Amino acid sequence: MGIDNFGKPGSKKRCIADIIEDQEYHCRSCMGLKCNMDQVAGGSGLQGLRRAGYVLAKKKQHCSNCGQNTTWDKWTGERQTITATNAGNISDTLKQRVFEFYMGQDPVLNTRLHPRYALVDHRLPMKRWGDWAPPSNDDMSDDELEFVFQLLRNSEGQNHNLLKSRSCELCWDTGKRPPFHGIAFWYDGRGPMWPKTVPPTGKEANEGCRGCGWYNTLEWKKTLNQKLGYSVN
Repeated sequence: MGIDNFGKPGSKKRCIADIIEDQEYHCRSCMGLKCNMDQVAGGSGLQGLRRAGYVLAKKKQHCSNCGQNTTWDKWTGERQTITATNAGNISDTLKQRVFEFYMGQDPVLNTRLHPRYALVDHRLPMKRWGDWAPPSNDDMSDDELEFVFQLLRNSEGQNHNLLKSRSCELCWDTGKRPPFHGIAFWYDGRGPMWPKTVPPTGKEANEGCRGCGWYNTLEWKKTLNQKLGYSVN
């Protein structure tokens, strides 16, 4: 297994990946010279690899090549993968696509998720699928991906998918869409009641969930900010 999804061929990012994927220690100064990079430790280098889930080790050591005492780094061969809900068949390739599509953003906390805390979730809860099976093919379009999936945090003490599931169960049992974090706002403007014209299951059920903060947290925040006259750059 190598580092096969970090940087385009000929890019500086790819250069760093090509060097470090041998799982041996390499001097940062020498890597920087070879790849023409001033900040090997930054987002286009080692930090970017860590964000993508690659586990790196480092040490201090004298380099006989450049004659300096420098930091040396290596890839351990381990990659902390992004998780997904048990429903559906979501490949590692698709999970990575979803993570990159949303740029690793935690929509609830507005922070960047480490891959080991990122969970790929279906917007529509499985209880409402009915006879509809959401697509999960690796080559699905970006529009399909955005319609079907979202990214949520799944870390110790902060399992947002569990919070969403409880909210969805309450909605299913009562026909009322619960306020998001206690805030009685639905971005579709239809209020808490499940729309009578929308079936409870199937692809069309997405229309009933639309407006809920757990269905699309980013859209919920965007619309609420617009209502408040607040512009987020």
